[in-house]
Amino acid sequence: MRMTWWPSNGRPTPDAEAFEAVKAGLDQLPEGVKMLLNSGRFNDRPFKASSRQFVENARRCVDLVLEKLRGTKKIDHYEFGRILAGDSVEDNMRTLAALKAEGKFDHIGLSDCRAETVRRANAKRLFTYYPDQSEKQLRIRSVTIYVASGLNTVFIPSLTVKDNTITAVLEEVAKKNNISQAQASIAWVASRGPHVIPLPGSSHKIRTLENLAAGDIVLPAEDIAKIDKVVLAHSDENARRIDDPHSNDA
Repeated sequence: MRMTWWPSNGRPTPDAEAFEAVKAGLDQLPEGVKMLLNSGRFNDRPFKASSRQFVENARRCVDLVLEKLRGTKKIDHYEFGRILAGDSVEDNMRTLAALKAEGKFDHIGLSDCRAETVRRANAKRLFTYYPDQSEKQLRIRSVTIYVASGLNTVFIPSLTVKDNTITAVLEEVAKKNNISQAQASIAWVASRGPHVIPLPGSSHKIRTLENLAAGDIVLPAEDIAKIDKVVLAHSDENARRIDDPHSNDA
């Protein structure tokens, strides 16, 4: 996401560099394995549009993406970035289901919401994708959770810790295991269980390969417990709000 949304020094990542990073990932895929390319249509900063406008503009945004793809690729999956304020999750699902029925995309997802919201949505429409805000209760629904974060949020979903406590423990674990801090972060997310899949971002070939290598890293139980302890101590005060109208401004 930050390859284009949060450019470095005010300038977007050059196309050649971005495509090199994507190709590096594709080249590492075993035979028969598919890659999920995570992209999206974002609002320009500052965020001024209301969440109601997001619903009204859903069709326009989907059609714009399809126009840019020029028929070379379809949209496999689509979701709103938040549960939209002023509408129930059932309304959200109806909006997305209508677009799906027209063949605009194949799968529906949810982002930044509680397990209870997932249950309500699942009662109306099956979905396949749920980034961030993992909860143990989701396992009973066989829901796969993709956890997306950047290095400046230490790859831990939605946490921004003022005193760098989490960063410090990740650095300690990384040095102990002779891996990078990013790899330690990805390995920790993967340790949550087979239903949780890390979705790290990268705009550089070197970082893409480093992130992929983290998929083979299994942290010792004592290191996982050490990170768990610090995350648990800070989660309430630092967690991003979910199912909250104000979270649309986050």
